[in-house]
Amino acid sequence: MISARSWAALGLLLLVFAIATFQMSSGLFTIDEFILYAGADAMWRSGGFAIDNGIAGVVSNQLKPMLMVAGPHGIVPQYPPGMSVLGAPLLALFGMHGMMLLNSLSAAVTVWLLWRMAARHFGGQRVALAACALLLGASFFLEYAFAVWPHAVSVMCVTGALSLSFDSMTDAQGRARRSLAIGALIGLGLLFRTDTVLAVPALAMALFLFADRPFYRLALTGAGFAPFVVLASLANLAKFGTLNPVSYGQEMAGGTNFASHALAMAGLVVAGLLAVAGRLAWDRYSQRIANWRPALWIAGALALIAAVVAHAFVWRYLHGFWALVVDATYVQAMQPGMQHLPNGTLSYWGFWKKALGQSMPWLGVLAALVYAGRGIDRRIRWTVALLALVWSLPFFPKDWHGGMGINMRYFLPLVPLLAVFAASLIVELAQAGTATKRKLILGAALGVAAHLMWVEWHPTHIAGANQILPTWLFLITAALALAAGLRWRGQAALRSLAMVAVGAGIGMAAMLGWGDLHDSQRTRDRANVLSREYGQMPANSLAFIPAPFLVGWALEPGHVIAQRNIGTGKFDFDLIDQAIDRGYRVYIWPRFVTRALIDQPGYRLEKSGLSTGRAELFELIRADSPQSPADAE
Repeated sequence: MISARSWAALGLLLLVFAIATFQMSSGLFTIDEFILYAGADAMWRSGGFAIDNGIAGVVSNQLKPMLMVAGPHGIVPQYPPGMSVLGAPLLALFGMHGMMLLNSLSAAVTVWLLWRMAARHFGGQRVALAACALLLGASFFLEYAFAVWPHAVSVMCVTGALSLSFDSMTDAQGRARRSLAIGALIGLGLLFRTDTVLAVPALAMALFLFADRPFYRLALTGAGFAPFVVLASLANLAKFGTLNPVSYGQEMAGGTNFASHALAMAGLVVAGLLAVAGRLAWDRYSQRIANWRPALWIAGALALIAAVVAHAFVWRYLHGFWALVVDATYVQAMQPGMQHLPNGTLSYWGFWKKALGQSMPWLGVLAALVYAGRGIDRRIRWTVALLALVWSLPFFPKDWHGGMGINMRYFLPLVPLLAVFAASLIVELAQAGTATKRKLILGAALGVAAHLMWVEWHPTHIAGANQILPTWLFLITAALALAAGLRWRGQAALRSLAMVAVGAGIGMAAMLGWGDLHDSQRTRDRANVLSREYGQMPANSLAFIPAPFLVGWALEPGHVIAQRNIGTGKFDFDLIDQAIDRGYRVYIWPRFVTRALIDQPGYRLEKSGLSTGRAELFELIRADSPQSPADAE
């Protein structure tokens, strides 16, 4: 039963996050967010998914914006339909802030769910307060809470489903209601982000192994999940002509093609069958067998054999773990804009992409789970371990870092869980020591100071402060947290050092998180400025310009976005000629200008007067054009 006080807390959180949303920049951070905006705009205008971005009688692949797909009924967003459907009325009412509101309100609910989950299952209100503080103040959660791409919706759905799963394992009451809600929450998340479906095998296995009446619970969970799968399938049938509910309509680097994960899926199937066999064997023989050690040894031997047989996969998985969790400079899945610099850092379009441990060095305290955290229910520990394993399978073996983004955004649904485990360990270790609060505060001050001094005086400056310093702090924190479990005369000193290191990780994570939020807001502000300046382009224009800089101009009749070849940087001159023949003017973003374009016979580039400095657009003039824009004035 949820108390009136708890409902009031939720209402206050929703109000605070809603107010904060309208104080944030409404600009777009990436092309992904433009695609989501375009989908909502199309839904509001036409009631369908297809956008209007073409020139009558002209066919060219470069008229299909990046991350969009040519479907049976036109060009459509590759992403799930949730933001198009729910974002449409909010976009009409509040503009871009309306689409952000879906995320920010979901973030508020996530904080509320985390508090309840931590208080019920991880040690009470002290742990709940610490977990929420870590999530809000020492992670990259807020960066995605005030954004258009719906990561926060996915986080809310996964956190809610997990909280209900934990309740189901520890309380036999409300089986039907909770099981239906678990399936419905994961299904709702599927309508916004396809990676939410990764929670299905993990939670299904956990409920089967650890909850009473597992077949009954799983049937009801499936019943809650099924309607949303049907909706996702029907939406994808309309968009792409396929009933695959997790399809993007095309094979992408993110791995939305089932075939690209055949080995991982086979492993999950085998693990699921073993779980079924294990559960049935336990129900039948657990009372008859006194010693289970031989069975455990056999299971360990089989796991070792599987690792040897699939050694190539295991090696790729371990490399991905290091690159995505420990040190992002080891990422091998390179994309345009990514560059390994001589100073040992990795630049991604001028941003310093971070692994989980680099974003949140306090995660090192999780090494203490080897000996601590015994107060957390064993079934909950295993459920979270299963979820983390399943969630990692599409990403670790492929080194897939999530494309554009400052942090490992694909792992954001795990961050509340990491925060609550870390909070539980911090509280537990604090109870075994003295003056722990002072040690944490001292550590936080040292972490902030170390970050500032590195930025100021180290040769790598801000790059190293994002990718070198936090890596070492994460590893040192993990080593100290692990060593603090050793029983010897220096254990108290090690625990004190571990607390200082955890505090330093929290302080440094706060600096990095707020710095990332500031950088993303600055990028969004810049996108707004350029959208206003580039919005002065006339009707009947063909714009080779990044779509996030065209909000307010794009998606109107005669306002056509074009995308040059991403791999080669080449322009489709058949498209350009046909556009000019039909009276269109052609504008080029300055960073898209190449020597080949400058030297293209029969054309010349002239400054357009739209924006200033390095952002000023060029107009591409064909030699047989009667006059340049300057002459026309």
